[in-house]
Amino acid sequence: MLAGAPAAAWAHPGHGSTDPATVTHFLLEPEHLLPLVLLGLAGALGIAIKRKRDKAPPDDLAREVVRKKP
Repeated sequence: MLAGAPAAAWAHPGHGSTDPATVTHFLLEPEHLLPLVLLGLAGALGIAIKRKRDKAPPDDLAREVVRKKP
């Protein structure tokens, strides 16, 4: 049921200040831009964490694994 909800609201009049049938609408309207920004930030955070873990000395990683075990 929820999967059909976006289709019902697709490009309805009064939705933002740009033409709802254009790519510009999805890049400039806050209700579309915010999820894209949050997704980008989450990706950047994941990459930063992975790079930090890749640079950590093997001893630090081994100690972290030992501490996490119950």
